[in-house]
Amino acid sequence: MNLRFSGSAMSSYPHAVLEWLHSGPSRGQRGGMADLVALHDAMHGKVRGHPVGISLFYDEIPAAYEGAKVDPCAIVRLAMDHEKICYIDRVYQACMTGAFAAGVHEASFEIRTGQCMSKNRPAITDLAAARSKTGQYVLPQGMLRAIGAAPLNNVPQGVKVDWICVVCNPRWANWIGGARSVLDGTSPHGSAGTSFCSDLFSVPWHTDNVVITPGGIGGRVNNRLKPEEMFVIVPIKYSDSLLKILAVGIDDIDAWVTREAT
Repeated sequence: MNLRFSGSAMSSYPHAVLEWLHSGPSRGQRGGMADLVALHDAMHGKVRGHPVGISLFYDEIPAAYEGAKVDPCAIVRLAMDHEKICYIDRVYQACMTGAFAAGVHEASFEIRTGQCMSKNRPAITDLAAARSKTGQYVLPQGMLRAIGAAPLNNVPQGVKVDWICVVCNPRWANWIGGARSVLDGTSPHGSAGTSFCSDLFSVPWHTDNVVITPGGIGGRVNNRLKPEEMFVIVPIKYSDSLLKILAVGIDDIDAWVTREAT
């Protein structure tokens, strides 16, 4: 992908973003990892609070991360709105269903089979409930020690970010959600009616794809989403293209699209 930027378009961009854009050759068609601070600065003001770096901890939990006794998906809000550097695991969690989706707790028979959902929500069939607790909706049990979250501009040194989660309106979800499709034409994974813990922790690992989702009932409540807000989750491997998307000048593109449509 070769982009050309005019002086006027570039002058309003944060220094960290400009520095990254001018730093050497392209990282290749399959994307690459951009600087986390540059990404944070590029999304500032376009998403709510801080973009959040989600990290999978297979062995040790980094010392800078603090256990959070919350519903697992709420670590997004803690990092996004309160600048917390936190994690959930088998002990530090307050929702067995979310912990099961995250692969850090085997949970009960009712949760593993989805019966807890079909018995309590008339619209959900036994088949749908069972499918929502298998496959891409859950991480393998025992694979991880914990899952961490941190503001993208304050990820502790040496910690790998696996994917980025933001809360934004549909307009920005459209642009941020294109981080992979601009590379190979693969549309984002869309979700509705399933657990946000699955969308946040499991689906990106299984699909290696961007996820756009309204968040499910629990995910929206635990993260205090407004009616017009939604989640976008971007695997870090597509952060290079994401930064290039955000650097083009979305207001100018939107204005051009509006003119062409009239």
